[in-house]
Amino acid sequence: GRIKTDETTEQSAADIATIRRMYSDATNLAGSVWEMAKTEGTPDPKAARALVDSLAQAVSANRTALIALTALKNYDNYTFTHMVNVSVLTMSQARALGIDGTPLRELGLAALMHDIGKVRTPTEVLNKPDKLTDAEFEIMRMHVVDGAEILRRTPEITPVAPVIAFEHHLRLDGTGYPFGAKRGTLNIGTQLCGIADVYDAMRSQRSYQQAFPSDRILEVLKRNDGHQFDQNLVRRFTQLLGI
Repeated sequence: GRIKTDETTEQSAADIATIRRMYSDATNLAGSVWEMAKTEGTPDPKAARALVDSLAQAVSANRTALIALTALKNYDNYTFTHMVNVSVLTMSQARALGIDGTPLRELGLAALMHDIGKVRTPTEVLNKPDKLTDAEFEIMRMHVVDGAEILRRTPEITPVAPVIAFEHHLRLDGTGYPFGAKRGTLNIGTQLCGIADVYDAMRSQRSYQQAFPSDRILEVLKRNDGHQFDQNLVRRFTQLLGI
């Protein structure tokens, strides 16, 4: 029979190719931002903002395609893909809540930088292929404090960035770390970033961890009777990803 092409399909394919290139460029740029923070003491805020601007445009234009790309892992560059993925997943959640424009980009920038304190974590701890000892995990936990300090000293950074860096391992029920940090509630950006962080970390296959299936990740997000994460946000997140 006769085959009829559809212009919208061709356009969609072109859009996806463009987003794929943008995602790859974003991962490379995240690496540059990370390396500058490691060598200079603070990341380049202009480069980071340019990265987030392109991601935010893609989130607004074709969120479904971009979210799908976050599942395609380059395990040799886990740190950088994780930075980009958490930013994308945080902004996607925020966009679904009606947050747009500058506030959306500010959350995306903060989420991109949530783990920047790990530039101060000793390489042998950060890249250890086996399970961390208690002493090593204590060192790893310092990245939330280090990240907040780095971002507080970074010019032109959004004020919410050090907050999210400090809080992203805290939970609503008071568990998590840094230990002794009490909050009546957590910043909405922290909550969105925390969900994205757990989800992306657990679904990633690394030398010391097999990727977890989605149902197992949801169990973690709903554990302790839903007291660690806001269950309304978790429910919206699962709808967003089509789980």
